[in-house]
Amino acid sequence: MPSSTKFLALATCSLLAACGGEESADNPTQGSVETAAPATVATVASVTPELGSFGIDLSYQDLDTRPGDDFFRFTNGSWLESYELPADRSTHGSFNDLIDRSDERVRTIIDDLTSIEPAQDSMEQKVSDYYLSFMNTEALNELGISPLLPGLSRLAQIDTQAQLVAAFGRARIDTTACPISFSVGTDRSNSDRHQLAVSVGGIGLPDRDYYLEDTGRFLEVRGEYVAHIERILNFADIEDSAAKAAKILELETRIAEHLWPRADRRNRDLTYNPMSFDDFRASYPGFDWDSYFSAGGVQGLEDLNVSYPSAMAPIIELIADVPVANWTAYMTYHFISNNASLLSDEIDKEYFNFYSTVLNGVPEQRERWKRGIARVGSRNSLGEAIGQFYVERHFPESAKRQMDDLVENLRSALAQSIERIDWIGEETKQQAMLKLNAFRPKIAYPDDWTDLSSIE
Repeated sequence: MPSSTKFLALATCSLLAACGGEESADNPTQGSVETAAPATVATVASVTPELGSFGIDLSYQDLDTRPGDDFFRFTNGSWLESYELPADRSTHGSFNDLIDRSDERVRTIIDDLTSIEPAQDSMEQKVSDYYLSFMNTEALNELGISPLLPGLSRLAQIDTQAQLVAAFGRARIDTTACPISFSVGTDRSNSDRHQLAVSVGGIGLPDRDYYLEDTGRFLEVRGEYVAHIERILNFADIEDSAAKAAKILELETRIAEHLWPRADRRNRDLTYNPMSFDDFRASYPGFDWDSYFSAGGVQGLEDLNVSYPSAMAPIIELIADVPVANWTAYMTYHFISNNASLLSDEIDKEYFNFYSTVLNGVPEQRERWKRGIARVGSRNSLGEAIGQFYVERHFPESAKRQMDDLVENLRSALAQSIERIDWIGEETKQQAMLKLNAFRPKIAYPDDWTDLSSIE
């Protein structure tokens, strides 16, 4: 299923605390292993509990249920009977409440930026312009599919295997799709380095079972999917859209046949298969890996990880076996689908109706301004810029110090616990203290913000 780029703005993250384990000059991994000193606790402001009088709302209890019979019902029964799930969500919880509060604050920030007519090329102007352009549905409706025409033209010109391989390599950049993909992350065996990982996938439904199981629900979804693909292709006036939609489902079904079950995909040992690039090319012939990676901007690759090794050869054979025209139809559909939320209302709603209503039972789309906040504030967009504005208004340095102190007190308590336990040896304690001292907390916002000034 395509990624729904619904990343939270850093504004939301400022309400939470995240911790990492990277080295820093302040947290050496070698040398002293002294017990961490307790932090100097900052003055804590008086805070009214969000729930009830002490942080728990007792009004949601079901007092007719004995806690010994069903404690969950005893605690939450009244809430279960009265709560109505918002029509624009498939799930809801306390984090959603934090997100809603953050969204309202970010909306106010952007409205304020817009009202003051920010300076040309300033980050304030870029945030404001991006948000306003997303909100301008009248202009988007007039444009229709036209913003995608250059990309659609490039896809239509692919007619050789060599061109197809290059297009696969650019799939992430061009927002299309590909049965073979790559990403970069931390090397699982050495956290000091990054490693490229090659994977397989590229299907439009959530999991392989949607293609391979013939029970009622899966059959129904597949029928809806083919109809959805046809409608998406029709927005671009693609000829023979019904036949191409059927071929796309057939193609994705053949991909799904080689995808690993979820349990295997979660197995860190099975999915960690590092090798040199030379060994990789020798192990998986029949595909122009040099052209593929070069098209994707990868140069000088020395080693990588193969996430699903047993699936690689069958997928390579599939790429060679399926006509190029079928692959370009597949990429064309995903290109339009992946960009649907940036296009006209009718295209956007078609995408929502299938991926949210049909697949997840969500009847209503979120208000457009909320979707605009999510898009502008995503991690691959202007999230850090909005985060800076948010911090200035809603997360003072004193609050960050309080959270830093809280984490340091936890570090101190854990260090004391390590020193006191008698069921591990001194060498193990030393290693535990090294790891504890290497722990670097990341609270609310970074010490050094990412420079986004080059974005036009």
